[in-house]
Amino acid sequence: GAVAATGTLSGSVSTQAAFHLVDSTYDGLPMSGDGRVQLAGKRLLPSTAQLSVAGNQAHLDGSFGAPGDRLRFAIDAPQLDRLGFGVAGQLDAHGEVSGSFAHPDVSADYRAQGLVIGANRIGAAQGQAHLGDGLDGALDVSLSASQVALGTIAFDTLSAKLAGTRARHTLEAHAQGAYAGHALDL
Repeated sequence: GAVAATGTLSGSVSTQAAFHLVDSTYDGLPMSGDGRVQLAGKRLLPSTAQLSVAGNQAHLDGSFGAPGDRLRFAIDAPQLDRLGFGVAGQLDAHGEVSGSFAHPDVSADYRAQGLVIGANRIGAAQGQAHLGDGLDGALDVSLSASQVALGTIAFDTLSAKLAGTRARHTLEAHAQGAYAGHALDL
C-alpha cells in the first residue's frame, strides 16, 4: 500500500492525505482500501474513503463543517470480533451528517446482531436517529432491542422512542426482563 500526506499543524490545522492499500494486513488480518481526506481547520473538505479490515467495511464520502456540506457514511461490520478491540457481533449503520461541529445535524439507521462490548450483550437491535441543529432542531430517536444484558439488568425486550425537539421532547420506553434476578416490566 501507499500513504501520502501534506499539511500544517501550527495555527489552523490543514492537511491532505491520500491512501491506497492493497494486499495489506492489520494484526495479521487482510486489509484494503483507498481514499483522499482533506482537513482545513474545523472543516472536512470534500473527501472520500473506504476501508476493509477482516471483512468489515467502512465508507465515507462528502464534506462537513460548513453550510451545505453533507458527509455520508456507511459501516457494514459482520465480523467485529476479528478486529481485536473486545467487541464482537455484527453492526450495520448508515447515515448523513451535515452542519458543523458546533451545530451538527445527524440522520442515521442502525442494526446490530449478537453485539458484545465487554460484559454487555445485545442479541438484536435496530433503530433510527435524527438530531437536528439547535434547540428547535428535530429530535427523533427510536430503538428496538431484544436479549440485552447490561450488568445486573437483563431485558428480554426493550423499546424506546425519543421525539420532539432538543429543547422540548418526550421519551416513551417499554422493557421486560429482570433486575438483579427480580422480574421487571416497565
